[in-house]
Amino acid sequence: MALPKRDEKELPVEDKLRCLIYALVSDLFLQPPDRKMLERLRGLSRDDSAMGRATGRLAECAGTATLRQVHDEYQGLFGPDGMLEPRASAYLKGRTGPSGADCLPALMARLGIEQRPVAERAPDHAGTLFEMMAGLIDGRFGCDRLAVMEQRRIFRDHIMIWMPFFLRDVSTSDKADFYRAVGDLAATFLDIEDAGFQLV
Repeated sequence: MALPKRDEKELPVEDKLRCLIYALVSDLFLQPPDRKMLERLRGLSRDDSAMGRATGRLAECAGTATLRQVHDEYQGLFGPDGMLEPRASAYLKGRTGPSGADCLPALMARLGIEQRPVAERAPDHAGTLFEMMAGLIDGRFGCDRLAVMEQRRIFRDHIMIWMPFFLRDVSTSDKADFYRAVGDLAATFLDIEDAGFQLV
């Protein structure tokens, strides 16, 4: 059965902002930030909203962090011998069906999203899933832009079912400093996304 498609008009501003945040968090979970990324993060604005406070904390952490520190922190948290496994399969052990991590390759194929090589990043990696959500909103991978109802289904089946627990573990890890701010930003954004989807 064909998935519902978004029309091909220019994206609304709010969807562009959603894509930017999904892509930013994806980049930070797929690899530690390089010098250019740290400079970008230092320029994030702060205001009194929940997202404004979260971006402000991340900007502050980026302002004091060094490349070596964030690299070592990333490896200590998410590397081969890291404390945390940023994958759905680690949090959904034994779960099968439409919300199971093992169905993600078939879902990505159905959506027309080319999978990353397994040796690079697994399809259930947190960074890959954030990247996928950005692509489903703006069609950046050549896949169809999805109607908001389909976005909501994928968000709830494959993100909210495990990601809040992973982000909690990131934010409470004693090895996290810079990535505590990343986790807080991601968790705040997901809460806003979830509240928005409830209105659809």
